[in-house]
Amino acid sequence: MKFKETGKQFHGQTGQSNKTNWLVSWASGTNECLRQSMQGIGANMLPIAAIAVMIEDKNGQRTAIPLSDAPYGFYKTSHLFCVLPLPIETPFNFHISGSFAVTQDRNQLSIETSDAKKHCEFSWNKAVMEDAVVQSLFSLLKGLKEKNIKPGIDLQLLWPVFNSYVEDIYKATKNGFIAELLSSNQKVIFQSDLNRWTEFSSCRMLDPQLSNSDVGNIAYKHALQYLKNQKIILIQMPDWLLADFKVVCGDSINDYVISTEMFYEKVFSHW
Repeated sequence: MKFKETGKQFHGQTGQSNKTNWLVSWASGTNECLRQSMQGIGANMLPIAAIAVMIEDKNGQRTAIPLSDAPYGFYKTSHLFCVLPLPIETPFNFHISGSFAVTQDRNQLSIETSDAKKHCEFSWNKAVMEDAVVQSLFSLLKGLKEKNIKPGIDLQLLWPVFNSYVEDIYKATKNGFIAELLSSNQKVIFQSDLNRWTEFSSCRMLDPQLSNSDVGNIAYKHALQYLKNQKIILIQMPDWLLADFKVVCGDSINDYVISTEMFYEKVFSHW
């Protein structure tokens, strides 16, 4: 017992155990990842991936929370897993497990080189990230809705998006997610101010010029209530995220943006 107590002190442990709750979703790729697997041109692995998010339960209200809130002994940043955890962090707020092609020492994913085998392995990893991972994430978001678990206050907490430089393989996940969000029209968007799940086709957002102005908060609150009566859901999307949407879908995203002129014409006149 004395040795154990010394060990706890050495490692900075209190002797208390920590318990966390997680929601995990598995899914198979449906596009490139599945194609490579069926044709045997990938890494000869299954086209599947899983997403895991940490869930907090307070007085019966369950909410997905950032990994940074994880207790002692748990990863506080997102990591990749391939059966066992890999020493590879991602810029997301969830863990990712998949049938990745990794280096012999398991320290990193296989990267693209002039070697034909390595090229195939890199192509496979990219396909897993932009296909199977995206499908798993959509499955998880739908699972949150079905289980009445709130995905947090920030719109993009569980989206594979980021406001910083990252490796191209994570950009593949981001672009695949945005494209699927726009095309599939699934109810995986949670508007926390309205406590409502919705699909992207029902969403609108204020022009950054208006939302970032001195009257931005007031404009948002009034537009939120006005548009709700029109069965339109107003969401708050950061400038950098809106720019990412424009990269993926081009100017068509402007159809979902309420300009300053449109706001004063349609919303302000009803105050």
